[in-house]
Amino acid sequence: MSNPTVSVARSVSERASDLVAFEATETIQAGPIETTARIRFRKPDHVVVEYSAYKNPIAEADELLGGDIEFASDDLLAMTLTYDGAHTWHSSARSGFPLKRIGRTLYEPLPGYDALAELGFLADLTHDFLIRDEGSTNELGRPALALGLKPKRARESLLLKSVSYPFERAILDVDAESLFPVRIRFRPPARSTLASILEPGAWVTIRYTNPRLGEPGADAFALATPGDARLLEEAFVRTADLPNLLPIPLRLDALTAAGFEILEPCSAAVDRSHERGYAAVGLGRRSTEEAPDGAFLTLRVGNYLSRHMARRRALISERGEELSLGERNARFLDRRVLFEKDGAPPSSLAFLLEVSWEQDGVFAILTGDGLSGPELIELASRLAAPR
Repeated sequence: MSNPTVSVARSVSERASDLVAFEATETIQAGPIETTARIRFRKPDHVVVEYSAYKNPIAEADELLGGDIEFASDDLLAMTLTYDGAHTWHSSARSGFPLKRIGRTLYEPLPGYDALAELGFLADLTHDFLIRDEGSTNELGRPALALGLKPKRARESLLLKSVSYPFERAILDVDAESLFPVRIRFRPPARSTLASILEPGAWVTIRYTNPRLGEPGADAFALATPGDARLLEEAFVRTADLPNLLPIPLRLDALTAAGFEILEPCSAAVDRSHERGYAAVGLGRRSTEEAPDGAFLTLRVGNYLSRHMARRRALISERGEELSLGERNARFLDRRVLFEKDGAPPSSLAFLLEVSWEQDGVFAILTGDGLSGPELIELASRLAAPR
């Protein structure tokens, strides 16, 4: 006798395998993380995302501590993100320079998970998961069937391929008629980053509303950029190649002469005509008695301000101190001052020091970790000195 629950799961898998494309509003809620986006998906892995709400305290904390998140919440709400399986285009009505980045950079809100338009697991429900009947529900506006899921194994190793199942338990609610998922709830592993921000026993909830199933129109995955817009294209290259890529001169000898080694590769983004661009170069120095964990520098430089550079520069200008690098006016920021209202910052955290200046239309931000303020300012002075 066949198991009716397994039969439903097989039908869900068959529908998912036959589904070429869909469009829906996806809402993700995980403790303090809350996002809503209109998403479009087409096989094998084309995704378009337009956020209408984005609250991510993890990203906000990373920004406060000096992380490298390119776009903040306000930026994302004005953008269309288009992933074609190899690159992601970031287009905004606020900027005439769309950014083409390598890989899938959709600003997924759940740390460690690709959750946007991601339903690929449905194709192998009965193979990968233990399934139980969780009844039915009308609480989502339409009759839905609920399936309980548990991974048959936490990890599967296939020599040259390994697969993990990063959840302890899940409940999948599918529309009773279309068998399309309307809600996915799961509990992440207890030691995961995601679990650390949730209350004990809390669920991560993903909802799909107003779905449209089937092949969308031809313009559904077109790039949302003006026809005459310039394009900033990201590349990861060796630093030696930057002079031929960037439209500005780049000086690193002042830093390498101070004992820092360039960490390859570096990242750069330039427009097609090479008239505008910026780069980020990392450098490291071996441990010393004064800095037993070593010291690190990041030089961000360009004649075009990325959104990340613009936010960093604005913060340094607002909260930093004025200083001079020879004949250049500059600003210095110790990020500890950002925690003054909340008392002393945690001693376990490393806080960055930053110097920002402009020189002949070129913007530069030098960030230091494991250095003293005077040492970072001295290095910035060498960089800003006339040739």
